[in-house]
Amino acid sequence: MPKRSHDSQANFWHPAGTFVTWRAAIYVVGNGDEAEGRAYLLAYHGGATTELLASGRYRDRLRRVEGNWRFAERVFIPDV
Repeated sequence: MPKRSHDSQANFWHPAGTFVTWRAAIYVVGNGDEAEGRAYLLAYHGGATTELLASGRYRDRLRRVEGNWRFAERVFIPDV
């Protein structure tokens, strides 16, 4: 499987009535029915001010099961 990447952004409503924005850069490389990936995460919510909620990265191991990709392992490594 060739190396693939994807940038994504998702917006969610926060209970206080403001947006929570989740941004990620996703990289996946694999061979056959197994792959490894990483996703860099930045989540923040904005209103009158912008508040950083989380930042870090996911380290993933993926496995294809019956034609569908599933997480075999997912580890979140927060930025300190």
